[in-house]
Amino acid sequence: MKYLRYLDVSGNRMERLPDWIVGLSNLETLDLSWYQSLMELPRDIKKMFNLRHLIFEGCSRLTGMPRGIGELNGVRTLNRFVLSENNCLGRGGGLAKLGTLNELRGDLQIWNLRHEKDVMSESNVGRPLKDKHHLHSLELIWKEGEDVKAVDEEDIIMSMEELQPHSNLKQLSVLHYGGVRFTSWFSSLINIVHLTLWDCERCHLPPLDHLPSLKSLELRWL
Repeated sequence: MKYLRYLDVSGNRMERLPDWIVGLSNLETLDLSWYQSLMELPRDIKKMFNLRHLIFEGCSRLTGMPRGIGELNGVRTLNRFVLSENNCLGRGGGLAKLGTLNELRGDLQIWNLRHEKDVMSESNVGRPLKDKHHLHSLELIWKEGEDVKAVDEEDIIMSMEELQPHSNLKQLSVLHYGGVRFTSWFSSLINIVHLTLWDCERCHLPPLDHLPSLKSLELRWL
């Protein structure tokens, strides 16, 4: 099966994929949709250098991303990016793995963000989403249940500051963010059509009069 280009294992019940799958070096599309038992990806996923589409819709138990995923520079679809408990933000690769994936397009969800100062700047990664001008929709999901009172407010805001998307973005969703205000880049999203803010209990609603393209606004549990 080494010449296989498309593989659909959606709805599977295994907790991890077999190691031999990284030998499918010609694979372009790996569909894992609603593979709800999946907890991790193969560590050597970087060997699948022809991958263009990694589809994770409904993979709710995924616990993190392997380090090598940042070397798959041709990936265009990666609709779910999960930060592990120990590798949130810049630590151990975390969001730094996204820094080189500038061909990403369509939708992207980032799970398990933390309200703490990022260390990406120390590794010269900067803002890993800013150059992704093909992204249409971005969903930022902070980890629930954190005691934000124990975190410096500037660090909380910085946890969002590092997530600045390209101004081409059309849809933005922010969930469980614990800061009292949004970051400066919010005013640059002049092409936003759909905006969703969920469970941002401490945050003051940012000014919306500079969003000329806005058509849909959803606010819950503010």
